[in-house]
Amino acid sequence: MLPGAILALAALALAQTPGDFQPSSLVKLDISFGNIAIDPAGTQLQSLDQAAAAPGISLPESNLLGPDGKPVPSRRYMIFMIDTDVVSNNVATTFLHWFQPDLLAAPEAPASAPLAAGAQANGLANSSSAQFMSQFGLSKAILAAAGSTGSAATAAPKTSYLPPSPPPGPPHRYVLTVFAQPANFSVPACYQNVLTDGRVAGGAIGAAPGGATPAAARVGFDLNQFLRAARVNPRPVAGTYFRAQNPQPGSLAVSAMATALVDAKCAGVTVAGMGPPPGGMAGGMPKMRRVGVPKRRVG
Repeated sequence: MLPGAILALAALALAQTPGDFQPSSLVKLDISFGNIAIDPAGTQLQSLDQAAAAPGISLPESNLLGPDGKPVPSRRYMIFMIDTDVVSNNVATTFLHWFQPDLLAAPEAPASAPLAAGAQANGLANSSSAQFMSQFGLSKAILAAAGSTGSAATAAPKTSYLPPSPPPGPPHRYVLTVFAQPANFSVPACYQNVLTDGRVAGGAIGAAPGGATPAAARVGFDLNQFLRAARVNPRPVAGTYFRAQNPQPGSLAVSAMATALVDAKCAGVTVAGMGPPPGGMAGGMPKMRRVGVPKRRVG
């Protein structure tokens, strides 16, 4: 086997995001729903109720350092949560569950830092977990949304968290990725109807409660197109995913005739080959573009 192919297989094996998800990440994003940690990546929830609220987020502090090797207090981040296993009108696509920009990093409190696996075996049981984590470069940083106090509001528009609600059938994969947020970030005009809560007229079909972005606008979200339109570095800071399944019985074999994402028609952003999928999309949604193989099994 060629060295390049070996490296590609190794990267796939170490990836914290699904093999068919791009952009992928080799850095593990730690998320937890209350006291339920998603570890390892790909863990399946025991109940949909476990993910009723947005998860807590943390990642290695070493991945948040600037060029001088020191933390950058003013640096901000954004997170996306995307269901990659949606099928709509026989088309495999995505669904955006959450978009939160303006996240700031803060060191994890020492009292909450778990003792790393193997610490006791290496004679470190008497050391505090914080000292161990710091000594071996394993300190964690918690990401939390910035407030809106001060001379100017710092909370950018966001897409409210919608908990997983897959239909009966195979488990769905929910991918979470964190990206460095550019300075002076704003949601591109072509994504205002998707990534800005409260911008869609109330009473619209599929409207989410509380003025949140309606569900129909979240279907087919193209993460890579958004990253290009918003000039975000496409390399994730960290990522992970979990699985969730509807408890109701359903067919475990779900097929789609095409794979497609919605083209937001962002000015100056090139996309893949155009063309609506078979049957189109209901509810007056934007046309979708084919981005995958002619047939795909989801789940």
